[in-house]
Amino acid sequence: MPSPAPRDAPAGDSPTDASLTLLRIPGATQQDADTFWLTRVYQGDRMPQLTLRAVALGAGLGVLTCATNLYAGLKTGVAFGVAITAALLASATHGALRRAVPRAAGAPLSLLELGCAQTVASSAGYATGGALVSVQGAWLLTTGHHLPGWTLLAWTFLLSALGVLFAVPLKRQLVDREQLPFASGTAAAATARALHAGGMDARPRLRMLGLGGLVSGVLTLARDGFGRLPYAWAFPGTLGG
Repeated sequence: MPSPAPRDAPAGDSPTDASLTLLRIPGATQQDADTFWLTRVYQGDRMPQLTLRAVALGAGLGVLTCATNLYAGLKTGVAFGVAITAALLASATHGALRRAVPRAAGAPLSLLELGCAQTVASSAGYATGGALVSVQGAWLLTTGHHLPGWTLLAWTFLLSALGVLFAVPLKRQLVDREQLPFASGTAAAATARALHAGGMDARPRLRMLGLGGLVSGVLTLARDGFGRLPYAWAFPGTLGG
Protein backbone atom coordinates (compact mmCIF):
# COMPACT_ATOMS: atom_id res chain seq x y z
CA MET A 1 0.00 0.00 0.00
CA PRO A 2 1.31 3.50 -0.77
CA SER A 3 2.21 5.74 2.12
CA PRO A 4 -0.30 8.47 3.01
CA ALA A 5 0.38 11.76 1.29
CA PRO A 6 1.85 14.44 3.54
CA ARG A 7 -0.37 17.43 4.28
CA ASP A 8 0.51 21.04 4.96
CA ALA A 9 0.39 21.99 8.64
CA PRO A 10 -2.25 24.68 9.25
CA ALA A 11 -0.97 27.64 11.19
CA GLY A 12 -3.47 27.15 14.03
CA ASP A 13 -2.84 23.49 14.75
CA SER A 14 -2.50 22.67 18.42
CA PRO A 15 0.27 20.14 19.16
CA THR A 16 -2.09 17.96 21.19
CA ASP A 17 -4.63 17.92 18.37
CA ALA A 18 -2.14 17.45 15.55
CA SER A 19 -3.03 14.79 13.03
CA LEU A 20 -1.18 11.48 13.16
CA THR A 21 -0.82 11.57 9.38
CA LEU A 22 2.41 12.85 7.87
CA LEU A 23 3.10 16.57 7.86
CA ARG A 24 5.01 18.42 5.17
CA ILE A 25 7.61 20.23 7.23
CA PRO A 26 8.53 23.58 5.69
CA GLY A 27 12.16 24.14 4.84
CA ALA A 28 14.79 21.84 3.40
CA THR A 29 17.48 21.86 6.07
CA GLN A 30 17.79 19.80 9.21
CA GLN A 31 17.69 22.98 11.29
CA ASP A 32 14.35 23.96 9.76
CA ALA A 33 12.90 20.53 10.55
CA ASP A 34 14.21 20.64 14.13
CA THR A 35 12.80 24.13 14.64
CA PHE A 36 9.40 23.07 13.31
CA TRP A 37 9.19 20.07 15.64
CA LEU A 38 10.37 22.12 18.62
CA THR A 39 7.85 24.91 18.13
CA ARG A 40 4.87 23.06 16.63
CA VAL A 41 4.99 19.46 17.89
CA TYR A 42 7.11 19.13 21.03
CA GLN A 43 5.37 20.35 24.17
CA GLY A 44 7.51 19.07 27.02
CA ASP A 45 8.11 22.67 28.02
CA ARG A 46 4.35 23.18 28.42
CA MET A 47 3.22 20.03 30.25
CA PRO A 48 4.87 17.40 32.49
CA GLN A 49 6.79 14.71 30.62
CA LEU A 50 9.91 13.16 32.20
CA THR A 51 8.64 13.00 35.79
CA LEU A 52 9.62 10.69 38.63
CA ARG A 53 6.19 9.07 38.81
CA ALA A 54 6.12 8.41 35.05
CA VAL A 55 9.55 6.75 35.14
CA ALA A 56 8.69 4.77 38.29
CA LEU A 57 5.40 3.60 36.81
CA GLY A 58 7.09 2.60 33.56
CA ALA A 59 9.88 0.79 35.41
CA GLY A 60 7.40 -1.18 37.50
CA LEU A 61 5.42 -2.18 34.43
CA GLY A 62 8.68 -2.89 32.64
CA VAL A 63 9.32 -5.77 35.03
CA LEU A 64 6.04 -7.29 33.85
CA THR A 65 6.55 -6.67 30.13
CA CYS A 66 10.14 -7.88 30.41
CA ALA A 67 9.10 -11.21 31.96
CA THR A 68 6.02 -11.83 29.83
CA ASN A 69 7.71 -10.98 26.53
CA LEU A 70 10.70 -13.14 27.39
CA TYR A 71 8.43 -16.05 28.35
CA ALA A 72 6.27 -15.75 25.23
CA GLY A 73 9.32 -15.28 23.01
CA LEU A 74 11.13 -18.34 24.29
CA LYS A 75 7.92 -20.38 24.01
CA THR A 76 7.02 -19.35 20.47
CA GLY A 77 10.24 -17.94 19.00
CA VAL A 78 8.46 -14.69 18.13
CA ALA A 79 9.17 -11.30 19.69
CA PHE A 80 6.09 -9.16 20.29
CA GLY A 81 5.76 -5.40 20.15
CA VAL A 82 4.49 -4.20 23.52
CA ALA A 83 4.09 -0.46 22.90
CA ILE A 84 0.29 -0.49 22.87
CA THR A 85 0.09 -2.98 25.75
CA ALA A 86 2.41 -0.80 27.82
CA ALA A 87 0.26 2.28 27.18
CA LEU A 88 -2.87 0.43 28.27
CA LEU A 89 -1.18 -0.96 31.38
CA ALA A 90 0.24 2.44 32.34
CA SER A 91 -3.13 4.14 32.08
CA ALA A 92 -4.98 1.37 33.93
CA THR A 93 -2.38 1.05 36.68
CA HIS A 94 -2.22 4.77 37.41
CA GLY A 95 -6.00 4.96 37.40
CA ALA A 96 -6.16 2.17 39.96
CA LEU A 97 -3.51 3.88 42.10
CA ARG A 98 -5.45 7.15 42.02
CA ARG A 99 -8.52 5.39 43.34
CA ALA A 100 -6.59 3.45 45.99
CA VAL A 101 -4.11 6.11 47.17
CA PRO A 102 -5.17 9.43 45.59
CA ARG A 103 -2.69 11.56 47.52
CA ALA A 104 0.29 9.44 46.53
CA ALA A 105 -0.75 9.00 42.90
CA GLY A 106 -1.50 12.69 42.37
CA ALA A 107 -3.24 14.21 39.38
CA PRO A 108 -3.98 12.22 36.22
CA LEU A 109 -1.01 11.58 33.97
CA SER A 110 -0.51 14.13 31.24
CA LEU A 111 -0.40 12.85 27.68
CA LEU A 112 3.40 13.15 27.63
CA GLU A 113 3.75 11.46 31.03
CA LEU A 114 1.70 8.56 29.69
CA GLY A 115 4.02 8.44 26.69
CA CYS A 116 7.06 8.49 28.99
CA ALA A 117 5.74 5.64 31.14
CA GLN A 118 4.80 3.66 28.03
CA THR A 119 8.27 4.19 26.57
CA VAL A 120 10.05 2.97 29.71
CA ALA A 121 7.80 -0.09 30.05
CA SER A 122 7.91 -1.07 26.38
CA SER A 123 11.69 -0.59 26.22
CA ALA A 124 12.11 -3.28 28.87
CA GLY A 125 9.82 -5.59 26.92
CA TYR A 126 11.67 -4.99 23.67
CA ALA A 127 15.05 -5.49 25.35
CA THR A 128 14.19 -9.02 26.43
CA GLY A 129 11.72 -9.97 23.73
CA GLY A 130 13.93 -8.95 20.84
CA ALA A 131 17.49 -9.19 22.09
CA LEU A 132 17.48 -12.17 24.42
CA VAL A 133 15.07 -14.35 22.48
CA SER A 134 16.97 -14.07 19.21
CA VAL A 135 20.42 -14.39 20.77
CA GLN A 136 19.49 -17.24 23.10
CA GLY A 137 17.70 -19.17 20.37
CA ALA A 138 20.47 -18.72 17.80
CA TRP A 139 23.20 -19.66 20.29
CA LEU A 140 21.33 -22.74 21.47
CA LEU A 141 20.69 -23.97 17.94
CA THR A 142 24.34 -23.39 16.98
CA THR A 143 26.19 -24.73 20.02
CA GLY A 144 23.64 -26.93 21.78
CA HIS A 145 23.92 -25.18 25.15
CA HIS A 146 22.77 -21.94 26.78
CA LEU A 147 24.78 -18.78 27.23
CA PRO A 148 25.86 -17.96 30.80
CA GLY A 149 23.74 -15.47 32.68
CA TRP A 150 26.40 -12.77 32.89
CA THR A 151 26.84 -12.82 29.10
CA LEU A 152 23.12 -12.37 28.52
CA LEU A 153 23.03 -9.56 31.09
CA ALA A 154 25.96 -7.76 29.46
CA TRP A 155 24.39 -8.21 26.02
CA THR A 156 21.10 -6.72 27.23
CA PHE A 157 22.78 -3.69 28.83
CA LEU A 158 24.91 -3.11 25.72
CA LEU A 159 21.94 -3.15 23.38
CA SER A 160 19.97 -0.94 25.75
CA ALA A 161 22.81 1.60 25.84
CA LEU A 162 23.06 1.58 22.04
CA GLY A 163 19.32 2.15 21.81
CA VAL A 164 19.48 5.16 24.12
CA LEU A 165 22.51 6.66 22.38
CA PHE A 166 21.07 6.26 18.88
CA ALA A 167 17.50 7.24 19.74
CA VAL A 168 17.93 11.00 19.24
CA PRO A 169 19.90 11.00 15.95
CA LEU A 170 17.69 8.28 14.45
CA LYS A 171 14.54 10.13 15.47
CA ARG A 172 15.80 13.38 14.00
CA GLN A 173 16.64 11.70 10.68
CA LEU A 174 13.86 9.14 10.25
CA VAL A 175 10.94 10.96 11.89
CA ASP A 176 11.70 14.69 11.72
CA ARG A 177 13.33 14.83 8.32
CA GLU A 178 12.30 11.77 6.30
CA GLN A 179 8.81 11.59 7.84
CA LEU A 180 8.74 7.79 7.72
CA PRO A 181 5.45 6.29 8.96
CA PHE A 182 6.00 3.82 11.81
CA ALA A 183 2.92 1.65 12.30
CA SER A 184 3.61 0.70 15.92
CA GLY A 185 4.40 4.26 16.97
CA THR A 186 1.32 5.65 15.24
CA ALA A 187 -0.90 2.99 16.84
CA ALA A 188 0.61 3.65 20.28
CA ALA A 189 0.07 7.41 19.86
CA ALA A 190 -3.55 6.90 18.85
CA THR A 191 -4.08 4.59 21.83
CA ALA A 192 -2.51 7.07 24.25
CA ARG A 193 -4.68 9.90 22.93
CA ALA A 194 -7.82 7.79 23.23
CA LEU A 195 -6.94 6.80 26.80
CA HIS A 196 -6.08 10.37 27.76
CA ALA A 197 -9.30 11.81 26.34
CA GLY A 198 -11.63 8.86 26.90
CA GLY A 199 -12.31 9.32 30.61
CA MET A 200 -15.14 7.08 31.76
CA ASP A 201 -15.55 5.50 28.32
CA ALA A 202 -12.12 3.86 28.53
CA ARG A 203 -12.64 2.22 31.95
CA PRO A 204 -14.73 -0.80 30.82
CA ARG A 205 -12.17 -1.63 28.13
CA LEU A 206 -9.32 -1.38 30.62
CA ARG A 207 -11.19 -3.59 33.09
CA MET A 208 -11.70 -6.22 30.40
CA LEU A 209 -8.02 -6.01 29.50
CA GLY A 210 -7.05 -6.51 33.14
CA LEU A 211 -9.50 -9.39 33.56
CA GLY A 212 -8.20 -11.08 30.43
CA GLY A 213 -4.60 -10.70 31.57
CA LEU A 214 -5.44 -12.07 35.01
CA VAL A 215 -7.24 -15.12 33.61
CA SER A 216 -4.47 -15.89 31.12
CA GLY A 217 -1.84 -15.49 33.84
CA VAL A 218 -3.64 -17.85 36.20
CA LEU A 219 -4.12 -20.46 33.46
CA THR A 220 -0.47 -20.21 32.40
CA LEU A 221 0.71 -20.55 36.00
CA ALA A 222 -1.53 -23.58 36.56
CA ARG A 223 -0.32 -25.20 33.34
CA ASP A 224 3.40 -24.45 33.34
CA GLY A 225 4.09 -23.67 36.99
CA PHE A 226 2.11 -26.38 38.75
CA GLY A 227 1.41 -28.83 35.93
CA ARG A 228 -2.30 -28.87 36.75
CA LEU A 229 -3.51 -28.30 33.21
CA PRO A 230 -2.55 -30.19 30.03
CA TYR A 231 -1.17 -28.31 27.05
CA ALA A 232 -4.06 -29.61 24.93
CA TRP A 233 -7.26 -31.55 25.39
CA ALA A 234 -8.20 -34.45 23.15
CA PHE A 235 -11.91 -34.88 22.55
CA PRO A 236 -13.67 -38.13 21.58
CA GLY A 237 -13.66 -38.68 17.86
CA THR A 238 -10.54 -36.57 17.29
CA LEU A 239 -6.96 -37.69 16.78
CA GLY A 240 -5.70 -39.17 20.04
CA GLY A 241 -9.15 -39.02 21.67
